[in-house]
Amino acid sequence: MRILIVTVYNSANCGSFLQAYSLYRVLETLGGQPVFLERALRHTAAALPNRLRELLAKCLKLRFASACLLWRRYRRYRLAQRVFPTVRETDPAFAGIDCVVLGSDTVWNFASPYFHRKVDTYLGTRFAGRRRVSYAASAANTPYAVFREDPAIGEGLRALDAVSVRDAYTQTIVEELTGRPAPVVCDPTLLTDRAALDALAPPIPERGYILLYLFGRVPPELRRRLTELRRDTGRRLISFGESRLWCDRSVPYDPHTFIAYMRNADFVATNTYHGTLFAILYERNFADYGGRKRKIADLLEACALTGTLASPGDPLADAFRRPPDFAAARSAIAQTRARSLAYLKAALGASAAKPDAQPVRPVPSEQAFDKEEEHETASNT
Repeated sequence: MRILIVTVYNSANCGSFLQAYSLYRVLETLGGQPVFLERALRHTAAALPNRLRELLAKCLKLRFASACLLWRRYRRYRLAQRVFPTVRETDPAFAGIDCVVLGSDTVWNFASPYFHRKVDTYLGTRFAGRRRVSYAASAANTPYAVFREDPAIGEGLRALDAVSVRDAYTQTIVEELTGRPAPVVCDPTLLTDRAALDALAPPIPERGYILLYLFGRVPPELRRRLTELRRDTGRRLISFGESRLWCDRSVPYDPHTFIAYMRNADFVATNTYHGTLFAILYERNFADYGGRKRKIADLLEACALTGTLASPGDPLADAFRRPPDFAAARSAIAQTRARSLAYLKAALGASAAKPDAQPVRPVPSEQAFDKEEEHETASNT
């Protein structure tokens, strides 16, 4: 079965990359031949002109370290994303598509102008005549009124051959609009063998540090608590992706080193969905500042880890000394993984199973990133 994956695979975001990579791998193991619908970056934050404007703004503010991280992030993601085979609707190969998989991730965040403009793409209505299913699609925090007031959204949801979602909030919306069950399934990164994720991670020298995977500005009270924790424990503070001069080190975003730094951390502070998920997957002690996001709250509740939720001013010493019990999380993940695989097999249909599926193309190594950057530097001098 030739499968078209419709998701955000090419944004400069670790979670987006890893969910896309994991779903691709899983569909291959089920015997499918997946490709991604090519996603144009024009009018998105990931477009090169937007990155260059952001880079210039940082340089004008003399934030050169932040500008350097931003450029390395763009370069590393551009190289990493070469692993994904893509197809355009105008390509001859598109005619051979048998099934369309919508998701995972927040592809139903129709409060976003980008996704709302592309309702027919992310609900699959433009692919009529082919089997259309969703896997772990999320509405993020989109108000229910956005779904209710746009008839095209309800029609698209009702036209799906099989529907699944990633969180309870999206489940409620979909079931109310369609009158049919919308099972909650796990993020694709939980479907893959952890060894497959480990294989993506390059070796890093650091061990036993406090990892910050935080989107946005760090509130002063949280910064104070983190520096207190560094002082009291002797652990280094490593900021992943963002330049923070008050940390011991800032490292650039890329999906491979994300796994490595998450895996080797003694403690993680995060406010993101995939930061939470990978802290759970690798059983890292963590404090979660993303409780206002429904998808994070649902994940923590499902894993019996709501005790990790924190406010910026909360002391961290006790949390550091008493890591959470991951036993319930292991059990919840195992059960959800089994249900999710069963759903995916049924949604694709028996015709997906073919013995000659090709393995995924190898992911560029850390050395490949460095060589690519060296080549580009040489060619521009």
